[in-house]
Amino acid sequence: MELDGNSRKRHVGEHEPCNVVDLGFVVGLMGWELTDDRFFDALGLAAASGLDVRFEVRPLAHPDHPNTVEIEMEAADGRRLVTCARSIGGGAVEVVEVEGWPVRLTGSTYELLVEIPMAAIDQALAILGGDGQTAGEIETTGRGGRTMLHARRLVALDPSLRTALEALGAGTFVREAPPIAFVKRGAQLFQSAAEMLALADARGWSLGRAALAYEAQLLGLGEQEVLAEVARRFDIMQAAVHLGLHENAPAMQLLAPSARAIFDADAAGRLPLGGLHTRAAARAMAVMHVNGAMGVVCAAPTGGSAGAVPGVVVTLVEERGDPLEDGSGGGSGSGGPGGGGDASPPVTIPADGGPWIAGRALAGPVCPVERVPPDPACADRPVAGAVIVVRGAAGAEVARVTTAADGTFLVAVPGGGSWTVEPQPVEGLMGTAPAVVVNVPDAPGAWVAADAAYDTGIR
Repeated sequence: MELDGNSRKRHVGEHEPCNVVDLGFVVGLMGWELTDDRFFDALGLAAASGLDVRFEVRPLAHPDHPNTVEIEMEAADGRRLVTCARSIGGGAVEVVEVEGWPVRLTGSTYELLVEIPMAAIDQALAILGGDGQTAGEIETTGRGGRTMLHARRLVALDPSLRTALEALGAGTFVREAPPIAFVKRGAQLFQSAAEMLALADARGWSLGRAALAYEAQLLGLGEQEVLAEVARRFDIMQAAVHLGLHENAPAMQLLAPSARAIFDADAAGRLPLGGLHTRAAARAMAVMHVNGAMGVVCAAPTGGSAGAVPGVVVTLVEERGDPLEDGSGGGSGSGGPGGGGDASPPVTIPADGGPWIAGRALAGPVCPVERVPPDPACADRPVAGAVIVVRGAAGAEVARVTTAADGTFLVAVPGGGSWTVEPQPVEGLMGTAPAVVVNVPDAPGAWVAADAAYDTGIR
């Protein structure tokens, strides 16, 4: 929610002013990322920019939740906006009131609030639903001859639609809040571990490949976009590990950092039970040191357990050399000369030539309901005649091939390295199979697998 212009903003909440929560609030008002290095200087920099931020501790009108704040905003031209929000755990927040109207804004979509005369409700609903980008039903609340419409949208409101809404009558207000996370635009590929295993088995995927496909379809993103976000979060995790293990690790309020001492003791052989698992635990502890010192961590699954995932993943990457994107190619690794895998290729690999990318194009689901255990009659079907394009790092096309009757394909690439496999649209199937990136060994006869997963649209 924003007020245009040079705003004076006052934040009222049930906590001591000037703690890290307040700093996070000011960082948000300034439009910075929470990882911004200026985080701890936010109050002073906000004042220097002309933003007047005040914190008060006082009783609230409806004290029905322990972590509640009331936010009053005033623009330079005198316009005001009053909202009420609360923290609901796990890093999530929700706005429960805007200008006296009960709402529930979670930030999971583009949230649109439209206050209009009650007589204009049909026109407003037609405008809001006309582009097909609403997520769920539009909620309506009425009082005193006026109506508040709450629409959750998959995309931002087009300026022309906003103009049409604002023309509905005097006193019409249109307010929009952007999402605080990726919007879930697609359907889930699976809803349980059993379904995930069944899907991976049916399509010949690793679990990592299945997870990548799940995120890409759910969020409506390309797989490379998903991998880029994974890499961004991994960088935050790895930086927290390194900071927490540093000899000058940030100080916590009550305890002295100890992760570095455990790490050093393991390296010196002074621990009765040292080794890879101990070092992973020390890395996890290092992240919690940073968290306890109000540093930047990736709070997954929560801030209180933010060390578990970095401890494991950073250890695998730094000590075993596992690539962060391992499994994203959709296949079963590489084989042949220069490859270390022992998986069987989907097609016969020539003894000379190459290196090769081999794969299979499949379309699923075939049945409207996934069955556990899998029903052979519902197995994904081969896609014949699909065009597969291979591109280099600069995006230039280096090869293309058409899948055979059983959906398989084999294509030679100019040499080893990273290649992007782009399945092209197929008539009768929904959308396009996601592109995948594979790392091909630089050796004649070497191969790597890359499957194409098309969507039938059957649900």
